[in-house]
Amino acid sequence: MFYIYAIAIPLLILFTDYVTTKPKPKSWDRWVSLFLRALPHEWCYVFFLYYLEGEFEIDTYAVCLGMTIFLLPITVLLVLIKLIPWVIRLFKKDKKH
Repeated sequence: MFYIYAIAIPLLILFTDYVTTKPKPKSWDRWVSLFLRALPHEWCYVFFLYYLEGEFEIDTYAVCLGMTIFLLPITVLLVLIKLIPWVIRLFKKDKKH
């Protein structure tokens, strides 16, 4: 069950987000946007597992902790990857004036 909770369901969430996007990602920027769009769903899944484990004493095999350990750096990296080109464009625009 651990592998279903930790790998299969998050990949299913990501696949669902991929299927529901209309222009399919072809460039790395679109892939980053897709992953950023999927992150809130992944975090909701983590908090849902945490809730189930705490309130109903369902054994989720500490998947919420394991996914949190992986999702925190992934979230930070994806946000930085998305923000760096924007900051570079902002500084280039600032130097032209």
